[in-house]
Amino acid sequence: MTYFTFLLVFVIPPTLVFGTIAVRRPFGRINLRRHWLGTGILVLIALIWTTPWDNYLVAHRIWTYGSDRVVGTIWFVPIEEYVFIVLETILIACLLALLIRPGIAGSSRWRSGQPWLRGLAFLVGIVAIGGGFLALRSDPGTYLGLILVWFAPPVLLQWLFDPLTLLRHYSTVLLGTMIPATYLTLVDSFALGDGIWNISPETVTGLNLGNVPLEEFVFFTVTSLLVAQGLVLWHSLPARNQLP
Repeated sequence: MTYFTFLLVFVIPPTLVFGTIAVRRPFGRINLRRHWLGTGILVLIALIWTTPWDNYLVAHRIWTYGSDRVVGTIWFVPIEEYVFIVLETILIACLLALLIRPGIAGSSRWRSGQPWLRGLAFLVGIVAIGGGFLALRSDPGTYLGLILVWFAPPVLLQWLFDPLTLLRHYSTVLLGTMIPATYLTLVDSFALGDGIWNISPETVTGLNLGNVPLEEFVFFTVTSLLVAQGLVLWHSLPARNQLP
């Protein structure tokens, strides 16, 4: 199977299903215009932030792909990988359109002090980033370390912005993170088994979920978390929230 076919079979269909349900819900939905605007912003951020990281992985052969499985590359990375970044963000956003409740509008508490929550968030974030740098000191910790060092800082920024709102909507964040992370890990198992892409065994800890390195699950979890938290924070900010 090619990477493009993989996207057609495993990523686009669930995105269309969640998106169609969200659009056709007759009541009890969030402001979809605002939701898609926030989604577009997150897509742009995801591309800008992930592109150098992805190129580093491929350039150093941490993540490799079958040259006969892709249509071409931009820099080191397959074109389909950029498409995947966009589709993953949209997939999670479509799911969040079903999970976020309309009452979230205008509930942001980012202007309040929240010293204890922000202090705890800062401590956890710094530990995660520090753990990433420690992991990078050994070859088997390379992939995990790169994930933590690169993606923990934006997660920390979200936590520091408004931890109280994220805590109040923890169930939405949890479901919006773990459902796509679990699904993407499952389909990643197929891609690895089929040889669409590969992870260098020298750069991972050897802890696996089936044939999927634990680091891949961590990656999908962190990226899903960023989108879920980003949309929760976006909808909680004051805005005009009349339904379209």
